[in-house]
Amino acid sequence: ESGKLILKLESDFKTSFALGTFIYLSNSDTNASTVKSAGLELGQITQNGAHNFDITALNSTVNLDDYKYVIILCKPATVIFGYAELK
Repeated sequence: ESGKLILKLESDFKTSFALGTFIYLSNSDTNASTVKSAGLELGQITQNGAHNFDITALNSTVNLDDYKYVIILCKPATVIFGYAELK
């Protein structure tokens, strides 16, 4: 979008929540510690519904094929609530 890489979660997006629920990009879909240490943290979410994350603003060197998964992570507990493969 306008030369930027944007992750958009649509209005029907739903997940479980705990204190410190974050969205990450990662190449690991099941290892929460790896996601937390090697993934790209996009930001915290506190409610279901639409969200936009400007990946380019966080890291201008990230390309679309650098990561395989979008991860929903409870950061304080290092627990994955869900993930989706990027295609």
